[in-house]
Amino acid sequence: MFKSTHPVEKFITFDESFKNSFKNLDVIRGSKDQMIKRIILVLSLSTGLEMEYVYNIKWKELLTLGPENNAIVKDELRVRKYYIPIHSKVRYLISDLYCKLEYPNLELEIIKTVPDIIKSGGTYFKFSELILTTANDNLNQIRKIDRKHMNVFDFDIFSQILFGRKVLEVNGYTNDISKFLKLHFKLRSNKELFFFLGFKSKHDIKFELRNINLDANGVFVQIEDKNFINGYHFQKFTAFSEFLQRELIGYKSPITNSIRLLLLISLYNGIRPSSLLRLKWHEILEIQIFKINNDEVKTIQLKRDIVFENHKIKIPKEFRDNLLRHFIYSMTKTNNTSRHFSKGGYVCPEEANLNSSVFITNRYGSLTQPSLSREIKKSLNDLKFPHAEKITSTSTVIMYGRRIMEIKGDHKPTIQKLKEHFNFKSKKELFEFLHLTGSREKDKEIYNFKGKVRKNIFEGILYDF
Repeated sequence: MFKSTHPVEKFITFDESFKNSFKNLDVIRGSKDQMIKRIILVLSLSTGLEMEYVYNIKWKELLTLGPENNAIVKDELRVRKYYIPIHSKVRYLISDLYCKLEYPNLELEIIKTVPDIIKSGGTYFKFSELILTTANDNLNQIRKIDRKHMNVFDFDIFSQILFGRKVLEVNGYTNDISKFLKLHFKLRSNKELFFFLGFKSKHDIKFELRNINLDANGVFVQIEDKNFINGYHFQKFTAFSEFLQRELIGYKSPITNSIRLLLLISLYNGIRPSSLLRLKWHEILEIQIFKINNDEVKTIQLKRDIVFENHKIKIPKEFRDNLLRHFIYSMTKTNNTSRHFSKGGYVCPEEANLNSSVFITNRYGSLTQPSLSREIKKSLNDLKFPHAEKITSTSTVIMYGRRIMEIKGDHKPTIQKLKEHFNFKSKKELFEFLHLTGSREKDKEIYNFKGKVRKNIFEGILYDF
């Protein structure tokens, strides 16, 4: 039997809920009720434990009192017969809010710290309130869902569903992952596990490189720094990304704007710039009707899922707005976008042609492959990039691959996906392409990633927090 995905599940993700749980903390510190609910939410998401269990965790299981009136949160939470590590960011939040709650009795269960949270009938508060407060980006879409559908959705297990999906999204499906999740959720079979998480079978689980957060802080594996200065045609992913995004602030010219966005999209998707030249606006944008004072206004926004020539294209939030403004520049041939902005977003210009190319020349024609290398070097020189002449057609895709490896380490599903992405048959071919070898004096030595994997599932899903 297959559990259909509920409409609300399309708009709320683990990442969004977890990140938003750490926002507006100054506001919730003024309410004991809100502080307790925030602790419950963060613990539920980061551990994947059932809500009833989290409600009844005693403070002494989480922390001890320090010598300076501080709360020292334990590194691990004992659950049944095993230990769950508590992420450093979660430990900080619990410690901070425990002190703001005026040091509740350590023998007290979390849920009983504020008696008003428990309803008169003895049942606990609706978890939907917590989850929906973290869905900032999609609240408008969620409000459109029929109320009767929302009322039948079991929000008490939704944090576990988000956790389970995140585990599979980060690690892919393996027998070990399946065994862990069944034990963790107290399920007996794969069929039960798939039903619980909303999948038909393991083939329905999509482990994709695009789900890896390339902007994650820090790295897992420290690889040898190879860059333009010491003779290579690439540099660190983060250095090139920061340069390009910093230069997005000001409008330069149609060609320079195009090149910056082209290189960013190439960098974050591991697709050569020349392959992206065929990208058209209708493949990444959609028009929505927005009502302002009973007048219908056509606005533009990026599609939720962008597919280009069998590639799912990822556009990070950091430069989505720049891409929309580039569309306005291209269609109106002016760098003044303010008159095309309304409460509903960017208004689609009347003269807009969605069949036109995303990347254009200064004469507003399509950027073509014969002139691409020259135009990239010229634009980067205009932007004062010191290594413009050293950029090649594979620079951005090598940076992309190396970045994934330093985040994921010796993670076999990731390495397999990279081989498929770059069309290599062996790990050796992949590593040679990404220059994951020793120094030039030891060119044949493959960089040693063996065994360098994250210690546990919990560390794996929170790597970018």
